[in-house]
Amino acid sequence: MTETKGPPPAEAAAPAVEPARPEIRHGGVESVIKALAAPFPAAAVKWKPGVVSGNRALAVCYIDARLVQDRLDEVLGPANWQDDYEVFADGSVLCRLRLGDEWVTKADVGGPSEQPDEGDRRKAAVSDALKRAAVKFGIGRYLCRAAWPRGGHRRSHAWHGWGRCQHRSRQ
Repeated sequence: MTETKGPPPAEAAAPAVEPARPEIRHGGVESVIKALAAPFPAAAVKWKPGVVSGNRALAVCYIDARLVQDRLDEVLGPANWQDDYEVFADGSVLCRLRLGDEWVTKADVGGPSEQPDEGDRRKAAVSDALKRAAVKFGIGRYLCRAAWPRGGHRRSHAWHGWGRCQHRSRQ
């Protein structure tokens, strides 16, 4: 990688950043909070078996970290949120998520996955940390109360039990 010094050339100017949707920005803080907390389309929420015991499993719902990023872009605009990460010796990652004009910051820690590749474990921890910090702003919080209906016959097709949210990307 080549290091350059000085300002970038004029032709390399940053692309224009789209501001937050005006109908949300003009609606005040309450409309931003409501828009951040809006449910995701049902098809975007994924389910996986959590604790498996025989032919029964606890259903765990989760969302992809890109949904969080898309929601932040849609509601606030790409230039109106920031995230930064700190990696700890045990593989866990702290995400600091900053939003809006006053730069309100909320943070949370995500844990590494059980994947064999170090890069995949780190990526999972970053994703987990972002989703957990986003929940503190209301994004996907409703999923923590989501229930998977009882039923099903085989663990590969449906799970018995009630769902619980585990905003983790351990796949």
